[in-house]
Amino acid sequence: MATIGDRICHARTEKGATQEELAAAVGTSKQNIYKYEKGIITNIPMDRVVRIAEYLGVAPAWLLGWHETVGSALSDDECQLLSVYRSLNAQGQQLLLTTAQSYAGNPALQKDTAGKAI
Repeated sequence: MATIGDRICHARTEKGATQEELAAAVGTSKQNIYKYEKGIITNIPMDRVVRIAEYLGVAPAWLLGWHETVGSALSDDECQLLSVYRSLNAQGQQLLLTTAQSYAGNPALQKDTAGKAI
């Protein structure tokens, strides 16, 4: 059974990121990432697990071993939209959100209850 460290290492290498890059992205040291991956530190703070998962593009529940699906529940398009949103400052995020909400309010663009565009 894979440990949280195994899963972090797997997701990090799949992304092509170094331990240094992951550490910088989540606000910790390369040494801590090494210790997480080697199982030396197993009690990782939940906020750090979430930041690691976000950076690596996986679900926190997968990192924790709560389910076997590697990715998040988001599609590639949803992940791309979220990435764009996160790259914007507060004003840009608000503009994007307002625009998305206006599209969502347009009946011609809404899905029916079966999940298909109507």
